[in-house]
Amino acid sequence: TGASGHIGNTLCRMLIKNGHQVKALIHRFDKSLEGLQIEKIYGDILNQESVNTLIEHADYVFHTAAIISIGKNPKEKIFHTNIEGTRNIIEACRKQKIRRLIHFSSVDALRISASDATLDENTPLAGEEAFFYNQSKAAGEKLVSDACHQGLNAVILSPSSVIGPYDFVPSLAGQMIIKLAAGKLPFVVRGGYHWVDVRDVAIAAVNAMDSGQTGKRYLLSSQWLSLSDVAEIICQKMKRRKPVLVPCFLARSGLPFINLYSRLTGKETLYTRESLNLVTHSPKTIDAQNAILELEFRPRPVKETIIDTLQWFMENGYIPL
Repeated sequence: TGASGHIGNTLCRMLIKNGHQVKALIHRFDKSLEGLQIEKIYGDILNQESVNTLIEHADYVFHTAAIISIGKNPKEKIFHTNIEGTRNIIEACRKQKIRRLIHFSSVDALRISASDATLDENTPLAGEEAFFYNQSKAAGEKLVSDACHQGLNAVILSPSSVIGPYDFVPSLAGQMIIKLAAGKLPFVVRGGYHWVDVRDVAIAAVNAMDSGQTGKRYLLSSQWLSLSDVAEIICQKMKRRKPVLVPCFLARSGLPFINLYSRLTGKETLYTRESLNLVTHSPKTIDAQNAILELEFRPRPVKETIIDTLQWFMENGYIPL
């Protein structure tokens, strides 16, 4: 599921390269899947019949479909897709007796106690105190975990912020990179996040077909990097002036004006209350050791990923030269 998304289309490429036959559930044909030898099932993850058709005769299922939000999407839509969609996948996997489900959760599904805390496979899931997107991913992960206790063979992959080539939509992180490269992001907030290369996530997912323990959560992340450092890498490469670094309290005070500008112009903003909370309270340590040992997860340096992402965006016309 989610084949046209960033992780999804990269994973399709990896699976095809490794000689696997791929079926994908899609709403409509997307250029991210152009030229890929896949069997297309047109449907909706919220339609059980569509999901059953997708999974029929499948050996392995990769569930990447989800709505990612920093405050722009309605809560009901996010909960419906991220929770009920996952429930439909689980039911179809049980019915078809597939070999393994590889479920994509997120580090955002985990409870963050403090920015100096370490996230690992034992960190509790986020509760009602969390942003509703985080709650939805936590609830989806719990459904999979509970199903494993009832006999389903599944593993859970929890990546941090995914960046890299093949970001056709582009993602929220991709939008930030494009705006920085084009000189259209005048300031960045003091804070940062954990990043991971989409190609490394896809490799770990393919390895999870036959490796890893049933019901176990595997965190996938490379390193924490401040938004200021991300901007510096991009601006050096593009020979642009680095954006102004703004304290979080100042960015928060400007949110009403940013949101008003967004509504008046119809342009989406990367700065919302939720995104500011994310980059200012993000834990700086994520323990990916289990994925390294059991899934042969080999995260490359974030700087390398940023440069590769920039190159891909430029080659595909996302960044004016």
